[in-house]
Order: sequence, then structure tokens, then C-alpha cells
Amino acid sequence: MQKHTSGRASLLGLGGYLLGVDIGGYGLQVALANVQGELLQTQQQPLDRGSEASEVVLSALEMCRRLLHESEIRPEQLIRAGIGFGGPVDAAAGVTIVSHRMPGWENYPLRQVFEDNFDIVTLVDNDARVTALGEATYGAGQGVRDLFYIHLSSGVGGGLVLDGQIYRGATTTAGEIGHTLILEDGPLCSCGRRGHLEALVSAPALIARAQELSRDDPGPLQAWAQENVRGLRFHHVVEAARQGHAPCRQVLVEATHYLALAVSNLVNVINPELVVLGGVVARVAGPDLLEPLQQEVRSLAMPVPGQAVRIVPGKLGETSVVVGAIALARHSLEE
Repeated sequence: MQKHTSGRASLLGLGGYLLGVDIGGYGLQVALANVQGELLQTQQQPLDRGSEASEVVLSALEMCRRLLHESEIRPEQLIRAGIGFGGPVDAAAGVTIVSHRMPGWENYPLRQVFEDNFDIVTLVDNDARVTALGEATYGAGQGVRDLFYIHLSSGVGGGLVLDGQIYRGATTTAGEIGHTLILEDGPLCSCGRRGHLEALVSAPALIARAQELSRDDPGPLQAWAQENVRGLRFHHVVEAARQGHAPCRQVLVEATHYLALAVSNLVNVINPELVVLGGVVARVAGPDLLEPLQQEVRSLAMPVPGQAVRIVPGKLGETSVVVGAIALARHSLEE
């Protein structure tokens, strides 16, 4: 990787740029930032369900080139690139291991492709782990040395920051809280096993559970599903719960309980100062999830770590992964 750095080191003092890329289940997002990590411009686009890895990467590369062109920044002004990927990653090799939602990502050399196209040192990691670093650096975890980030979206991911650094584990796959076993013989997870947290509290799982419980009492859900081209969405479930629809209220109660089981075990084992919740489920449910979750974790976890841990919403919003990817790239300049 050193071959990429020699001609660009001087740019650190001259205002070089960082490139951030988010490759996730819902789509692509790319961003440019200065060396302080301040976002300058972002672009995003959805992905067609079932898009092959090679198609997705070509789209991501084209988006990056377009972003550079529109920002009037030359590729040689880039110092680093960071990529957050929505699935397990071998971060040391820069290779994706698999995606449970998109085909073709088995042992895909993502880092090498970006380095070959932009001649720039590129860092690749799981999207939840880079978001954990982003929240620690720029978001809800500023000033906190030890935190765990949980991403609640089309899947459920997690990232652990210890002493200000991402903890990756022996196989660089640490943090996969979405695949912890919560309910034996429970619903089928995207990974093919049953009863994992992701199969219980991801957005698709919660929508499916709401539809199941609402068969005899659809309330407003049926009309909303018919009116929306994309069908029923998680925000419909939350809105129905807030209107007093009993089945949807039960969905949120169940989700809080399952998440509390996972978080209380996490608190007992790791003893983080902070747990940060992000992703569409956390953003949409807001205090309807956060406040009862904090209470239940305090009742389930061991008294000392359970009372000490704070559970807070993320601050980075829809740019969380690209901001995390920028943080990943920026941190590599300091190593």
C-alpha cells in the first residue's frame, strides 16, 4: 500500500481530500471531506434489489468520479478513501466476506478495485463498525473512549470502539450483534439461522411481525400499504402504534424486549460507557424505543454496569456510514 502514499503526503498540509463510500442494503452513498473530516458534498442513489457486486461497484466508482468532477477536485488531490460495507469484511485484506442481501460479494477484493481505479490508499470495513468510529469521532460519542454502536435498519449490525479504536477481533468480524441468538427456534434470519436479533428487530422483521399480528385488526396499516407504492414501511408501524393500534404497540414492546436482552448481555460482558443506536428503526421509533430500552436494560443487566451505561441516539443520521468511512480514512493518516 505504500506505493500510493509517496506522491501525496505533502497534500496533508495543502488541503488534500478524503473520499467516503457507503455500500449498503438500501443503496449507495459517496462523500468528499477535507482532512479535518468536514463533509463538503455527498451523493446517493438506490440499488435495485438483487444487483450483482460487480454492477454495484461500477456504480460506486462512477458516483465517485462524478462527485470529484462536480466538486472540481482532481483524483490526485485525494489522500485516502474509506469504505463501509453492509456485511462481514476481512478488514486486514480489504475483502468482503459475504452479503446476505446482495449476490456476488463472496471474497470480493473491494479495496484493490478502488486502489486500482484511484491510485489511493483505501480502507474497507463493515458499515456498523465504521459508523461506531464516526459516532465516536464526530457524533454522539465524542469524548467517550469505549462505546458500542448498534445499527437497526434492513439488517442489524454493531461496532465496538475501545480506547478510541475500532475493535475487530481475531477474524476482523467483531461486533455482529445482529447474529446473536435471542429466541431459540425463532424467525429465520438472513444468514439462514433462526432466532437471531436481526430476525426480530430489523425493519423488515418488524414490518412482517406487524402484518402477522394485524391480520384480524389491520387498523390503518392496510390502507397505508395500498397507498404506498413500496408497500408497508416501518414508519407506518410506528405511526399506527402512536395512534393506539394494539398490534403495532405490541410490535414495539417486543422489539424493545429483544433488544434489551442483547444490550444487557453486551453491557455485562463489555461494560461500555455508551451504547449508541442508529439506523432507520432507531430514528423512526425514537423515544418510543429508547426510553423503555434504557429502563429494561437497567433491570436486566448487572447493577453496576447497567446503571452506568447510557443509551443514546446517534447524531450522524443518514450520512452515518459515509461519515464513519471518512473517520476511518482520517484515522489511518494518524497511525
